[in-house]
Amino acid sequence: MVVHDSEGLVMDIGSDGKVRRVTEKSADTVTLLRASPDGRLLALGRASGAVVIYDTSSYQVVHESKPATKSSVHQVQFDPKNRDAAIQLDSGTIRIVALGSKRKLPWQELALRARDVAFSADGETVGILCSDGTWFYAVSDNRWTFVQDHHHTPTSGRFGPVGNQFYSADASGVVVARDSHETFEALRHPSSGRLNTVEGP
Repeated sequence: MVVHDSEGLVMDIGSDGKVRRVTEKSADTVTLLRASPDGRLLALGRASGAVVIYDTSSYQVVHESKPATKSSVHQVQFDPKNRDAAIQLDSGTIRIVALGSKRKLPWQELALRARDVAFSADGETVGILCSDGTWFYAVSDNRWTFVQDHHHTPTSGRFGPVGNQFYSADASGVVVARDSHETFEALRHPSSGRLNTVEGP
């Protein structure tokens, strides 16, 4: 278990009760602790927008970054295969960081009004829910598409545990399920759905 206190100190508490310091105290408040699905990585986000990602076996730093403009870290989502991580700031900016040499996306930062970000179960699609709609990015062929599924302000979005189904909710309580793979396929047959395809946000 990893915990933090009000003074910015982060600690790992083992099953045997032993306490290990991950960081020292800091005036830069911790706003987020997020483990990767397999527990091998830990993301630490701070009020300044700084993000440090650790290998939990040794607590060696595998990534460290800070935005040019101060904005608190809202969330971090890991690719299921630990190839990269998506960082969402309170400003709505999305950053993608590579966590090794397995892959590096051709873009690193997007200034959007993002409300949520998620990877599909295979890590090959990124969904970015914004105040005006949802962007889907296909990693394998560097394609973007944009859809508007809600009449009210979107609040959250997640992929299901298998497949490419993306579930988004809005302020009115409406939940929409969309298959991101079929959405990209529809680009080849525009009459099958209302889509807007562009080079990227």
